[in-house]
Parts: sequence; C-alpha cells; structure tokens
Amino acid sequence: MATPLQKVKLGDRVRVSDSYFQECLRGVSGTISQPPNEALRPDTEWHDFWRVEDQNTRVYWVVFDDMIRDEGNELVEASEISEMDLRFLP
Repeated sequence: MATPLQKVKLGDRVRVSDSYFQECLRGVSGTISQPPNEALRPDTEWHDFWRVEDQNTRVYWVVFDDMIRDEGNELVEASEISEMDLRFLP
C-alpha cells in the first residue's frame, strides 16, 4: 500500500494484494499507467493515472503483465485498483 510519504509515479511496478476481492486478480503484477479513453467516464475525474474514490481513497490504473481471465471468462489486460489493494514493488 502507498504510504503518505510514498510518491506514486507513472511506470511504478505493483502487485495486487492476495486478499483482493476479485480472486482472479490476486497476486497479479503490473505497471501504473494512463487509463485509455474508453476507461474515462463522465462521473469520474482522473488526474493522469489516478482518481479519488469514496472521497479519500486513491485508485490507480494498472496494466497487468499478462492478460487475465476474469470471473466471466473475459480477458482483462488492465483495471483500476485501489491503493489499499496494491503492493509497490522495488
């Protein structure tokens, strides 16, 4: 998880928590990236590669190292992940 002193940068390497609610994404590694235009919704305000959710939680756009099959058997290459569910890699 990002600490208040940790400055998250575009290109940082991350790993999704082993306790993430979507089992298929647990332990998956990836890179903090810019969200594509199709991920931008009118009801969300992205600040480059992050946005605020629930007034105080940062959510980052993560591109996974490998395509993942979600619970609906769809291939997923990226997703927005809460800072609480990310572990930053050295």
